[in-house]
Amino acid sequence: MSDNSQDSTSQSRFNPYNRPYRRGDGRLDRDHRGGRGGGGGRGGGYKGDRGGNSGGGGGGKNRSGWFKITIPHGRKYNRKWLLPALQNICSVPFNAVHFHVENTRAVFYVDEVEVHMNPSGPPSFMQSDLKPEDLEHLKDGHDLPPAIVFDVESPTVLPACKGSCFGSEEIKPIILRFLQQFFSIYDSGDRQSLLDAYHDGASLSLTTPFSTQNLSRSSLGDYHKDSRNLKKVKDTTMRFRLLKHTRLNAVAFINELPKTQHDTASFNVDVNTYTNTLLAFTVSGVFKEVEGKSRDSTMAFSRVFVTVPAGNSGLCIVNDQLFIRMATTEEIRRAFVAPAPTPSSSPVPTLTAPQQDMLSAFSLKSGMNFEWSQKCLQDNEWDFNRAAQVFTQLKTDGKIPDVAFIK
Repeated sequence: MSDNSQDSTSQSRFNPYNRPYRRGDGRLDRDHRGGRGGGGGRGGGYKGDRGGNSGGGGGGKNRSGWFKITIPHGRKYNRKWLLPALQNICSVPFNAVHFHVENTRAVFYVDEVEVHMNPSGPPSFMQSDLKPEDLEHLKDGHDLPPAIVFDVESPTVLPACKGSCFGSEEIKPIILRFLQQFFSIYDSGDRQSLLDAYHDGASLSLTTPFSTQNLSRSSLGDYHKDSRNLKKVKDTTMRFRLLKHTRLNAVAFINELPKTQHDTASFNVDVNTYTNTLLAFTVSGVFKEVEGKSRDSTMAFSRVFVTVPAGNSGLCIVNDQLFIRMATTEEIRRAFVAPAPTPSSSPVPTLTAPQQDMLSAFSLKSGMNFEWSQKCLQDNEWDFNRAAQVFTQLKTDGKIPDVAFIK
């Protein structure tokens, strides 16, 4: 360094070449190879003085390989910790010379440091930042084959949705009877009677798809606040709170949901698990609200019931997972095309008065619901006696399914 250089942090200038060389002093001679080292001080340098100023001038001004390193607030750090810490984060080794403190700063000097570089291509993350004119250098020079196209493009048609899958004809009437009873009460307006359908330790949860749209304008707005969507709800306390425990809490929560009307004709049932002690199945379909701001809005649902056997060949719910979303255009088009059956369906209005009376009487005597009673009478040309004989024979042969007796 030159004696004429300015250093506002120190009154006395440090010139490392002004100190005599001492054998074994690693601080002053990191690389004392072939006479290269200190010297260049005022009044006579050493042999091989890097400064190259035999006249003893400024110690090799502008050609000195020394650099001053200043660490702000370095006074509060111990030298034995600070220097190794700096060396660990520096990829080039260095030798600190004349480490001292100036006010609050730590100061030391380093000799010339050589950095060796190898040529390299651009990093991969820079490829997308290249300008269009630079992309020419990235091409491999090979022409791409022409794209394969077809003169006639056939439209893709998704396969039609299959019907319910019960897996066993033995459990089919049990599930159908359960669904008919459950949703008739659910849509009745008084859901308190569903207490008998749930186990004492039952759990219930509601989930809606995550949406960024304005919830105040969405028909799902009333459901979002109670949605236990695990992709959105990360807090464990909130997850626990949104899970309704015990049948009292489950039915109390159901009572707070908007009043609905389900389209039972849209129901699809898939049995997931079936054992002697457990029956799990999923029912999906569409419904609409009959009250509130979303009245007549068609929505789709999927409900997973985990049940255990109950008395009288019934089912008791131990876990109920309800998922609600907006219906698709196709689901809306097909929804409520036929009037939904009720627990005690009345005769079809298009029948004549005598036919309605005959249908009611036949349903009462046979025990079948109106749908199957009407089918039996129509197949026998509304001959009551013949229809009764056919019914008796089919029932004796066990050819009438249990679903015919679900009212």
